[in-house]
Amino acid sequence: MLIRGAFAIIFNKKNQVLLILRDDMPAWNLVGGGVDEGETFEEGLLRETKEEICVEAKIVRLAGHYNNKDSQNNDVEIKSYVCKIKNKEAKLGNEGVCLQYFDLDKLPKNLIPKQRGRIKDAINSNKLVERIQDEQRASTLLNSLKKEEFLGWDEWIKHPRVLNQIKNKTIRFDITKFDK
Repeated sequence: MLIRGAFAIIFNKKNQVLLILRDDMPAWNLVGGGVDEGETFEEGLLRETKEEICVEAKIVRLAGHYNNKDSQNNDVEIKSYVCKIKNKEAKLGNEGVCLQYFDLDKLPKNLIPKQRGRIKDAINSNKLVERIQDEQRASTLLNSLKKEEFLGWDEWIKHPRVLNQIKNKTIRFDITKFDK
């Protein structure tokens, strides 16, 4: 099975990058996600951007093209794009807990590891970066952090979507290590 995804790397005028705090785990992510069947990567990215941050984005350039395998041995193809926001300020849409711009030298420790690499690839080169990567699970990083290292923890743990996932036992993060 092939899983496709696209992510937007959005910088503001201060050269900070926009991240979204996920609602299924206490991790920061780039705006974006899965590309639906029948969509191009670009169409999927623009749809995800509108859903997640309520704005229309303009694709500036393709920054990276990545191929790897996930934990179930599915083929994964991801493209990242440098984007600009058209005419409006980003606001939280139907996914995530909060949005924030971060200085590039102060990215949160609980940023999904692959996204840190994609941001770096977009900054370091105006050329397309292509990589074939082994999967590096975000859970490895997340499980190594202490509660106080999770930037946005208080907002995340109180958010209605997170509470609903905890109640329904569909959460993708082991919160029991912080129950003590």
